[in-house]
Amino acid sequence: MRRRDSLVFGVTTAATLWFVTVVGLCFGGGQISLGIAAFVLGMLVLSGWRWFDYRMKQEQHGILRLTTEPGQPTEEEIRATVSKTGYRISVSSVAYPSQTKQRQLEFNLQWRGVPQSGDVPAFLKEFVGDHHVSSAQWKVSERGKELSYCDGHGSLSCAPCHPIR
Repeated sequence: MRRRDSLVFGVTTAATLWFVTVVGLCFGGGQISLGIAAFVLGMLVLSGWRWFDYRMKQEQHGILRLTTEPGQPTEEEIRATVSKTGYRISVSSVAYPSQTKQRQLEFNLQWRGVPQSGDVPAFLKEFVGDHHVSSAQWKVSERGKELSYCDGHGSLSCAPCHPIR
């Protein structure tokens, strides 16, 4: 088990190890019927917990990258657009590459949601439609899968994007 801030990870893994140990002791001690009953009961509990875990709202994290004109939209407008859809910007950064007359913004976002929804956030569709935004990229990691949505020409696709560094 691991602990990060107020979150504890690996509880299910630890419980599963204890469960397998008890079932093994039952079979090893000659209590076959008790071992089978414990196995069936444990599998029912674990599969029920998995069903519940996939439907429970959890803290999610994503990265939004925008390439825009130098002053439009303003950072306050971007924050307002993102926050009205239930997302919270935790960290932001701005870069002005010397080769172009554009700015690159990166926002780390947090929200509570059901994992594996895979939906494109409403704010991303708004940014894609804004003529001041030349490209948008949305990346989120959910249960080991990375979903990346990129745009550079007014439409979104779930094709693999270049990795965010």
